[in-house]
Amino acid sequence: MYYFLFFAKSHRLLDGEEYKGLDDKGEPGDLSALWFKFGGGLDYSFTEKIYLRFEALYGLRLANKSEKDAKDQYQDYGADADTLLGHGLTVKLGVGYKF
Repeated sequence: MYYFLFFAKSHRLLDGEEYKGLDDKGEPGDLSALWFKFGGGLDYSFTEKIYLRFEALYGLRLANKSEKDAKDQYQDYGADADTLLGHGLTVKLGVGYKF
């Protein structure tokens, strides 16, 4: 059984073999996913030129081709498999200077 590294930058499975997809034409883009993010931010000025910036985003991720291929492979063996939406929170804090 193969386990996919969906978050990896490499295009290899855990056992070291190269991912080729169900059609044996695996591409690095198969691990790419579409994200929808929404949120907001706030700037707080300390002086006329120095400020603090806060940003918070919540995102939903659609399944990528690699995940869909894995689901199809499990279904071929009779398993009740499905993909799930990914999600996550991004929080950023920064200091800025106005020229």
